[in-house]
Amino acid sequence: MENRKKQLRNFLRQKRKVISIQRRKEASLEAFHKLYQLTKAYPNVLSFASKTEEIDLWPLNKTLCEEKRLLLPYCQENSLAIYRVLNLQSLILNTKYNIQEPEPLEENKIHYLDHIAILVPGIAFSSQGNRLGYGLGFYDRLLQKMTNCLTIGVGFQEQQWEEIPRESHDVILQKVFLF
Repeated sequence: MENRKKQLRNFLRQKRKVISIQRRKEASLEAFHKLYQLTKAYPNVLSFASKTEEIDLWPLNKTLCEEKRLLLPYCQENSLAIYRVLNLQSLILNTKYNIQEPEPLEENKIHYLDHIAILVPGIAFSSQGNRLGYGLGFYDRLLQKMTNCLTIGVGFQEQQWEEIPRESHDVILQKVFLF
């Protein structure tokens, strides 16, 4: 199963890589408007720090940060810790995964998560909420602990893939929005 997932990841990464700059900009703008409206009712939104090849959530993250509703994950060992972000300039680069992360200051750490919207990255998503992640299980482990939260897979339309191999530890997302 893992070899099948690895092959699918490689194929879909290449598919995502060739999305044009114009298409990426249009998708990012649409994502901003749709996701902002969708998350308005939530006091906190766990977003992700978009990498170059992912849909650009930085405009949304900036607005959420200004409203003091932005949470971002921090990779620690084999799990994700969640931190409130009050200033995007304070993010630091995790060179192992090449992602921007919050500085792990104890006063910004979120210990209990309830009634939040969680925006989840991935390589592929199905209409049934299945997700093909990056293969390390960070989000699956986090989402297994979440209750009373809205989980939303976010990506490009080109990331739609109905035949995602699913294992018992894979968490099904409540919603998927592909732009």
